[in-house]
Amino acid sequence: MALVRLRRIIPVVALLALGGVLAACEPDGPDPVSPIGWSSPQELPPPQYDNYRSEFVSDEKGSRFYPRSGRVTPSTAYRFDTGHCGLTFLADFDGSFWQPVPPAGGAPDFFLNQDVGAIALVDFDTARYRSSDGTEVTLLRIDGPVTTFGCD
Repeated sequence: MALVRLRRIIPVVALLALGGVLAACEPDGPDPVSPIGWSSPQELPPPQYDNYRSEFVSDEKGSRFYPRSGRVTPSTAYRFDTGHCGLTFLADFDGSFWQPVPPAGGAPDFFLNQDVGAIALVDFDTARYRSSDGTEVTLLRIDGPVTTFGCD
């Protein structure tokens, strides 16, 4: 009976000890974000498609658009033109569309109007955009296509 208990205890003790060793090897916090070299942004990789693939959904919803951008290297700044409708309309980067997060002071002008700044992938679901005037905003990856009306 004592041997059966010992066989049950040894694996538990070994797992606890291994857990302590692994915890000691973990960093104290999340990995620091690599600095982004905003001063000399690179050109974006070529798009995967010549134009946006789109399909009409309905008069009430508009059309479904699919991203066309190529993959990028994390923590690398890329020159980025928002287009005449601004950063909130089909911001296509790293194979996905992105939604900018308005800063505490409200949405800047480049959310709805053209700006040529730089964008960088921070992690898989987060990017940073630095506008031509140096304003930085966070963008969150949108999973899949976007259904919207065109921009005039």
